[in-house]
Amino acid sequence: MIPLTSRQAGPVWDQVADSLGRLLERGAFLPGETLPSPEELAWQMVLNPNAVRSAYDQLARQGALEKDDTATYRVAERREEP
Repeated sequence: MIPLTSRQAGPVWDQVADSLGRLLERGAFLPGETLPSPEELAWQMVLNPNAVRSAYDQLARQGALEKDDTATYRVAERREEP
């Protein structure tokens, strides 16, 4: 589960993206691993699916996630820093 608190400021999708981003940085998900669908994660967290989709899309724009043609989100391969 992605931790959220009522003390966090900002839109819920930013909170989800920040929390998920920290989990990705810590290696909680392996590169190539499929994430739960936005609908599934939203149901688990009692959130609007659009909030989760926005968080996933934000992380995809940052290069942390990849989205395929079927709207499946996967953890992006880690890139080695030069």
